[in-house]
Amino acid sequence: MKLAEALSERSALKDRMSMLSKRLQENAFVYEGDDPLDDPKEMLKELEMLTKRNEELVSSINMANATTKASNGEVLAVLLARRDSLITKSQVLSKLLESNPHDPYSSRTKDTVRRVPMVDMRAVRLEMEEASKKAREIDALIQATNWNTEI
Repeated sequence: MKLAEALSERSALKDRMSMLSKRLQENAFVYEGDDPLDDPKEMLKELEMLTKRNEELVSSINMANATTKASNGEVLAVLLARRDSLITKSQVLSKLLESNPHDPYSSRTKDTVRRVPMVDMRAVRLEMEEASKKAREIDALIQATNWNTEI
């Protein structure tokens, strides 16, 4: 199984467990004389099976991430951490740009206190774009490695 396939299966398992959780909650109690739509005991057995499979997948994925090197020679775990950090940085800078109150069409009177930026917004935008670009490049490298890595 390829690492990318394991990641996809793990995602599907999480979705399935989430739906199972909802179904369990809906069928845990019924009115006297009624039957549940689904058997909670069977669903708990399914939950146990899904939990074991999830543990197997996560262990395999973590081991692969810790030991597999991408084409640039870096370990996947390092690339994943760098990509996630760059995405977070990009999101923070994007929010900063959104907070810019500058509206060239707003009317301001001479009595209004002018708001001035404390940072170079153009430089912030360029830095955000660069972080996003690097994150995309790293993600492409990670994806390529995932599809070429057998676990």
